[in-house]
Amino acid sequence: MSLHTQGVRKIVLGGSRTEIE
Repeated sequence: MSLHTQGVRKIVLGGSRTEIE
């Protein structure tokens, strides 16, 4: 479960970062 949550969080953070930039 932890790995799955980390993967989803990474995708969300990556998308947000790309949008901010």
